[in-house]
Amino acid sequence: MKNIIIRICKWLLPLFGVSVVSCDEGGFQPSDEYGTPYADFEVKGRVLESSRSQPVPGLQVSSEDANYGTPSVTTDAEGRFTLAGSFFPSKTMRITVEDVDGDENGGLFSPSTVTVALEQKEKGDGWYGGVWSAGDVEITVSEDISSDW
Repeated sequence: MKNIIIRICKWLLPLFGVSVVSCDEGGFQPSDEYGTPYADFEVKGRVLESSRSQPVPGLQVSSEDANYGTPSVTTDAEGRFTLAGSFFPSKTMRITVEDVDGDENGGLFSPSTVTVALEQKEKGDGWYGGVWSAGDVEITVSEDISSDW
């Protein structure tokens, strides 16, 4: 009689939004995971001046999407940069380029924001979303002609 009541409850309770799962019968085993999904990223690229296609050194390249790591870097003499760290897993990342050193790098440049497509290089497990990257990203900036003399 007891088995009949248990069987009826197992079929009836899900109709009311209640499920019965027995761990003894090979049922669902909950996992202990706390936190937020995250993934590692690496974005490599180059910043060029739009009209002459010349590399621009000394510009700050950053991403608001980065949780930790190197959320901002400065372009080198060849305009190259590498951002790396951790972020909420996504197929894209917003990259912002700003001129923070004034005209020391050969001019004043307007800020530029681009969305970069990322490709998953390694799969993750659980909360870890793996490794995502983008390489050979080219970002162009224009000289800021709005400044007063």
